[in-house]
Amino acid sequence: MALILTYLHVISATVYAILGAVVLRLDARSWQNRILFLLLSLFSIWSVGYGVVSNPHVSRETAILFDNIAAIGWIGFPGLFFTFALFFTGRKRAVIASLAGIFIVQLLLLLSQWRGSLITGYALYWHGWMGRFQGPAALYYLCYLTLCTSAGFFLMAVYRQTVRDKIRKRQASFILVFGLIPFGLGTFFNIIARQMGLFWIPPMADVVILIWAAGITYAVNRYQFLGITTTVAADSIVSALGDALFIFSPRGAITFANSAALDLLGFSREGIEGQRFQDLVVSDFSQAAVIRDIDRYIGRSGQEALLRAKSGKEISVSIMVSEMSDYGYLCVARDISVQKNIRKELKRANELLEQKVTARTVELVAANKTLEEKVIQGKKADEERQKLESQLFQSQKLESIGQLAGGISHDFNNFLAAISGFADLIRRDKAEANERAARYAEKIVDVAGKASAMIGNLLTFARKSPVEMVVVDLHQILTDSVEILKHTLEKNITIETTYLAQNPFMLGDRVQLQNSFINLAVNARDAMIGGGMLSFETSEVALDQEFARSKSYAVVAGSYLNLTVRDTGTGMDKQTKARIFEPFFTTKEKGKGTGLGLSSVYGVVKSHGGYIEVESTLGQGTAFQIYFPSVTGSMDAQTGPAANAAVQALSGTVMVVDDEGHVHDICGEVLAELGCSVVYAANGAEAVETYRSMKGGIDLVLLDMMMPVMDGHECFRRLKEIDPAIRALIVSGYSRSEEINQTLKDGALGFVQKPFTISGLADAIGSVLKKKGAVLK
Repeated sequence: MALILTYLHVISATVYAILGAVVLRLDARSWQNRILFLLLSLFSIWSVGYGVVSNPHVSRETAILFDNIAAIGWIGFPGLFFTFALFFTGRKRAVIASLAGIFIVQLLLLLSQWRGSLITGYALYWHGWMGRFQGPAALYYLCYLTLCTSAGFFLMAVYRQTVRDKIRKRQASFILVFGLIPFGLGTFFNIIARQMGLFWIPPMADVVILIWAAGITYAVNRYQFLGITTTVAADSIVSALGDALFIFSPRGAITFANSAALDLLGFSREGIEGQRFQDLVVSDFSQAAVIRDIDRYIGRSGQEALLRAKSGKEISVSIMVSEMSDYGYLCVARDISVQKNIRKELKRANELLEQKVTARTVELVAANKTLEEKVIQGKKADEERQKLESQLFQSQKLESIGQLAGGISHDFNNFLAAISGFADLIRRDKAEANERAARYAEKIVDVAGKASAMIGNLLTFARKSPVEMVVVDLHQILTDSVEILKHTLEKNITIETTYLAQNPFMLGDRVQLQNSFINLAVNARDAMIGGGMLSFETSEVALDQEFARSKSYAVVAGSYLNLTVRDTGTGMDKQTKARIFEPFFTTKEKGKGTGLGLSSVYGVVKSHGGYIEVESTLGQGTAFQIYFPSVTGSMDAQTGPAANAAVQALSGTVMVVDDEGHVHDICGEVLAELGCSVVYAANGAEAVETYRSMKGGIDLVLLDMMMPVMDGHECFRRLKEIDPAIRALIVSGYSRSEEINQTLKDGALGFVQKPFTISGLADAIGSVLKKKGAVLK
């Protein structure tokens, strides 16, 4: 039997929870429903506590604990019921005024209960544990309970007598009828029986009050089923209105529509009362959103909306919504279709007039603009012509400078060839007889070599050299680059070189590498506005798998030359450092940089199979780390013979083809010293005729490339037609160009750069005469 009581309390708690959820779901925005939800929640807590207390199998301590939990419900509900009564009867200001006092009383009573001074003397009975109300706290609670419940019922009774609304009157009656009896029985079960010592009667107040809770929930939220219909009350008032009128519940169910509303939408009275208001509103939002956002229409006249008629036609209306307390909403809708059509016609006529005025204005403005544009176009044409003329002049000037530089360089190399050659002859002849003359001659040869290097740099800037991957000395390229930089960079910039690599050789293009190093130096100079230190340092490193794993790019393991280019400039931030190798990215002012310098450096390094990294901190300078694959060996072609190396005697007939007489002279001297016979030709055409007339009598041709009448390339082609087995060496003041490379591919056996040394020329001639088909690198 005791377990049945436990189950009964638990069932009551569940029902209270369900009723609370129903109340909140019906209309969570209503304060009346919110208060009712809290009241039902207190009853649920009360029943849960008593479900445990009524179980005789729990311990006394557990029973006291859950009696204290249940106290939240039976102490809290009288004050909350009084608050509900104030709110229901329209005394909202009194609600705010009484809340603080009610809360303080409830808090004091809860503290008394939890301290064991309200219900004491717990004893076990067949229906569970039972305590006795004792002490002043119990008297305070009885007064609080009696005062709050009596006041609440009194307010309901007075409200029932004074309210004119039949619906509210019925609701008040329902709350009184369903409340007085359960409250009376509950007071007997839980308080009077205890005080009289009738402990065999179980505490069942929370169960009997369930009757009142279900009744009040039904009365407040489902009053339309009490036999009261809004149609009868409203139809007599609004049937004659010309505007459509709707009454719908908080959830959107239409409970009334007047005759104008029926005529507007084409529904019958029975048909429209089965509709939901949100289904009639044409909206881009969901149907639920229409009701959720209904507040934007409340109390605002002139709000436009579209209603969908039964036929599917969309009707423009102006609506205003009023909230009817907890009953729902009253909506008045006025058909404004005619007014909207009139407004559309007026707007269309106004737009047509504006279009005509605008068109005429446009015509006048266009005529004025046409005249202005003709003047502007004339000015732009003059400016464009001047700009094109300037660009053409600049292009022609650069082209002329390039041609001039190339021609001057070629002529200078011819002069240097004679100077260097004759000085070399003097040095050889006077080496033993006149040591002083030999030393002066050696100085002349040395200066001629330096002059030749400068002319080589000028040729590099005067034309585009083809890529030629050969074994080069990185140290030598750096040294040559530094020599150029010493003449171009400001004097307040100090240049240092530290060569730690024992094997400085690599495969590369000398011109591209030198230009890249100069680009890096120029960028460093721009970063060192007030001067600073620029350093080049080399070393040998072995890049292994561990190094490769630490990098974000692919690395081929092997031996590398590491070049570090470091400056003490302004440095870079992270954003700039991340983009420096992007084409056209520059931090320089407009007109002071193309943004291609470092991107070209990156391309050269990659084309050489290398890697480049940058380390920089703002205000602390920048360091570029470059890795080039190294090769073993040396540069035999660049390691010239000893100054006084002996020249081995040869024999044969050599034709010297050059338009410069002093080149004839020096070549004649060298060839005579070698023991060769010499034939001269001043241009390509003369050389062809001479070779044809002496067919079989010429063993070697020394061929210049730049000559009047017929150049060297065409001359070699004609000579090869005469004798496919012809042996020729190219001797030119130009660096290796595409034309020279093509001549070598066509069969020329080698290339000698002017100015040359006697030993260098002798070696080249000897290698061809002694070994047929030899090619000089």
